[in-house]
Amino acid sequence: MFRLFAASGHLGKDYADRGNRQGDGGYSCVSRECLRCCLEAIYQKLEDCRDNQADAAADTAWRVARAYAKAMSSHPEASVAAIGKTIYDLFVKFGDLASLGFHEEYGRYYNLLQELANVREEDREAAAFDPWLENMDDCYHRFINLRDAKVTEDTTYQTGIVKESRTAAEEAYKVFVQRVNALCIVMDEEAYAPFIDQVNVVIDTLNSTIAARETKAAKKRVKEEDKE
Repeated sequence: MFRLFAASGHLGKDYADRGNRQGDGGYSCVSRECLRCCLEAIYQKLEDCRDNQADAAADTAWRVARAYAKAMSSHPEASVAAIGKTIYDLFVKFGDLASLGFHEEYGRYYNLLQELANVREEDREAAAFDPWLENMDDCYHRFINLRDAKVTEDTTYQTGIVKESRTAAEEAYKVFVQRVNALCIVMDEEAYAPFIDQVNVVIDTLNSTIAARETKAAKKRVKEEDKE
């Protein structure tokens, strides 16, 4: 009857405000549950942004240290240039870390740090490389610590809360559908047609985004498995 409600599995933005204020003087319990789900999603997004920033910092630390080692390999003093080349060759040995998948990137990152640390201390001092190495090490451990903390949090997260939130979101959507359907039957259906069309566009866009992300994630997993 109505295109918005014909596609099962559609879960769009909560537009139920118009239907949830029906005699109770405020938002329904379902709306509060939806709000809680949205806040949890926002918190997760902030956590992901923090991880991405730490990852970007580690990549930058690697790039600038690599560039410095390459520049030092052309140092006017032959002895310093030789040390610079030795250090730069280690960067070349482990390849372009920033282009790799997470597990391979940070596995190589760790091994590179170990080999750089094994360069003679007096050689690193002669090339003034220690500040760059320390920066790489700090950025690496900052990211790994964030990831470890996130994994620990995820493994200890109560499955019941996740299920409860999802159930609340699904129930909110069902209520939303029922109320808009009822309004369309009681009131003028044409008055709600633009609203239904707009919501369908939002839902279709979200579904397309989710499908694209799932495809990208699947390809990345296959790529990492092939490398292993």
